[in-house]
Amino acid sequence: MNSDQNKHMAAMQHPNGNRGSLPHLISRAIAGLLLCCFVCQAALGQDQPSPQERTAAEAKEGIGEADAPTVHRIAFVGLHGGVFEVLKRYEEEIGLQLEYLNDSQISKAHIDLSYYEAVFLQHLRAEDRDQYRQLINSARKRNPGLRIISLSGLAERHLPELTKQGILKSDPKLKAYYGSSPENLRRLLIYVNVTYLKRPGNILPPVERERGGGLFHPDHEGLFESAGQFLRWVRERGRKIDDMPRVVIAVHSTHLEFQQPKVVEALIRAFEKQDVLAVAMIDFGPGYEQSVLEFKPLAIIHTCHSRERTSFREQVGVPHLHSIFFRKQSIGDWKENLQGLASSEMAFHIIGQELRGAIEPQVGSGTLVGGGSSEAFTPIPDRIEHLVARATAWMKLAHTPNREKKIAIVYYDREMGKAELMRGSATGMFMNGPRSLVNVLKQMQKAGYAMPRVPANEDDLVDWMMQRGRQIGIWAPGVLDRLARSGNAILVPVDVYKKWFETNVPEKQRQALIKRWGPAPGKFLVWKNDAGKQFIVIPRIDLGNVVLLPQPLRGEAHDTSLVHDKLVPPPHNYLCTYFWLRREFEANAMVHFGTHGTEFMLPGKATGLSKSDWPDIVM
Repeated sequence: MNSDQNKHMAAMQHPNGNRGSLPHLISRAIAGLLLCCFVCQAALGQDQPSPQERTAAEAKEGIGEADAPTVHRIAFVGLHGGVFEVLKRYEEEIGLQLEYLNDSQISKAHIDLSYYEAVFLQHLRAEDRDQYRQLINSARKRNPGLRIISLSGLAERHLPELTKQGILKSDPKLKAYYGSSPENLRRLLIYVNVTYLKRPGNILPPVERERGGGLFHPDHEGLFESAGQFLRWVRERGRKIDDMPRVVIAVHSTHLEFQQPKVVEALIRAFEKQDVLAVAMIDFGPGYEQSVLEFKPLAIIHTCHSRERTSFREQVGVPHLHSIFFRKQSIGDWKENLQGLASSEMAFHIIGQELRGAIEPQVGSGTLVGGGSSEAFTPIPDRIEHLVARATAWMKLAHTPNREKKIAIVYYDREMGKAELMRGSATGMFMNGPRSLVNVLKQMQKAGYAMPRVPANEDDLVDWMMQRGRQIGIWAPGVLDRLARSGNAILVPVDVYKKWFETNVPEKQRQALIKRWGPAPGKFLVWKNDAGKQFIVIPRIDLGNVVLLPQPLRGEAHDTSLVHDKLVPPPHNYLCTYFWLRREFEANAMVHFGTHGTEFMLPGKATGLSKSDWPDIVM
């Protein structure tokens, strides 16, 4: 249905004048035709009409007018996922018709708010400010009695003009009901029914819940009051936890109750499979910080934005990772396209949290429908496992003795010549990389990292790099042969690489790589021994538990435009280097020295990566 039809039907929603008049009869005939269209659409599997469109058509058939009971319609916008589903449970009991207006409907401005007696706003999208103003002002002209109410006082900052004009109003009493429990949502509807719709009834006060949070585990009824109580409960179940690593899942109370209960449980279960003791803690409230300190986690996973004090984070001294979610696109759409997080989601989940020291913003959940729907978030299993693996790696890094840590240091070697070797770039501020790296290596050796020998100075380091730590072009087979026979390079049998390739790279991405670079092993850094066996050669400088490697090339030695190309997949030798670091060397950490790496410039989403995005595949 187009916008002109919507406007026409909206004008017909509140008819004035004689119901037997010619215009009225014509209107009824038009509505009947529209209803027939709706039936045909449904039969053909086309888009179903919106609730507003159905309401208009029904009104023209005489339903919802003087000869039928009055229907009290109210709408909600921007609720936490899962909240509207609970509100709908009480719709019949309270005698209301509840409808949810999702972000997609708002952004397209294809709805008419004048159908409702009241519209309640919670979270609004900053990018849709103009649409909100347009929809509200237009609806108020057709229905001057329309109430626009902010549920928790959050909508006013996005619509200050409407607030000043008295159109958007705040009701502090609503905030006490919202988002705390199903019973309080029921009482919220009773409050709305009596206060705003002037219907008979007894307003019930919100059920008081002690503010201060608590701890949650899916195998326990109710919340724990303290970390000590949770730990006693775990021990009583026969678990030996004294030496187990521990992690906190930080969650807002509304998210635990409505929006992300499945996500929280999925995270706890995934950590338990890794022999990590996990518990969720409600993160807003005076008891949270004390519970964290008492529990002594090795990492904290945040399931939404955090308002923790940076001084508190310094006191705890552990990594803070984020399980992020998206609502604008569905999980299916997110998997298939290259669009990562929406700009507002990126600012909310990543930029604002990085200012507090957050790392590893990894997707954990999304919605099945998308478009800012009302549904609770659904965990994405492989992303939950990935996030848990990343958190576990950070915990292991922090508590592995320096002498046992394995560190890979990747340096710049794009032009494959001595003049450019590790000399940086604009992004590396053209600093003296070799001299700085020598200083770092010497300090690492003093700190106990297992390195029997380190270069004495920058000239020593550059000489090592020239001898055994450079990328080699296909035009220098003799140089590659000498390196391969020197015993200094890593030689990965092609059969081994093929298994890694099949195991780690999804089918669609494998075909894209093969189309561009040919079947494995490709042509870069491929060497054949005297017996005819093929290997992919990985140049490296072996310092013991610390290894120095030149950044593998994406083919830019032959075509410099590939350095920042976001469409061309990496070649086989590039993948082989990263797979070797993970599977054979088993690096605890990788450091890019002198300038950034090229992994984040590989094809795929910029933020909110899936398992099919190349940066996620290699890392």
